[in-house]
Amino acid sequence: MRNLSPLVMFALVSACGGGRFYVDPSGGLEAYARITLRNAGAPPLAARLFDDAVTCTGLVGLKGSVPSGQAQAIYAKKGEPLTIGAFFWQPVSRGLGTCDMTTTVVPTAASYEVVFESDAEKETCRVHWAEGGGKSARRLPRSWFVVRKSSQPFLESGSWCHPLTEPERAALGVTRPAGAN
Repeated sequence: MRNLSPLVMFALVSACGGGRFYVDPSGGLEAYARITLRNAGAPPLAARLFDDAVTCTGLVGLKGSVPSGQAQAIYAKKGEPLTIGAFFWQPVSRGLGTCDMTTTVVPTAASYEVVFESDAEKETCRVHWAEGGGKSARRLPRSWFVVRKSSQPFLESGSWCHPLTEPERAALGVTRPAGAN
């Protein structure tokens, strides 16, 4: 949990996505996995995606935020890495803070649900993934996804998370070097 001044928070909200926003793919959705982002926390959830999921570059924002108890669906190409950065703004003992969760996965199934939770009293947040959705969703083990450490680049075009380690690359099946397209 990080503390932020209201001015820094405003700058982050204003800059998130840099005006580039996620758009659903047109047609051919059988090649895509439907990812439902569910907010199980109290404050609104903001999320960001990346053109390059391995390097966390090419920031793409979701329009608006996901209210508490609500969900928003996106589509991701099956078999290709996807990195989702999500964060809550919530009151903490020392002011206003963010709880940032960034995960990388390689979706292969038709649909997934990713649940973001926060606990303002404990100043914590967590994320978990499930294959499918609703009551038939099967929670996936922590080894199925990689939790990335977020970073704040000097320029928006920089990397928004730390590089994948070799064991993380192997676990995800990512073979291309960072930055190679």
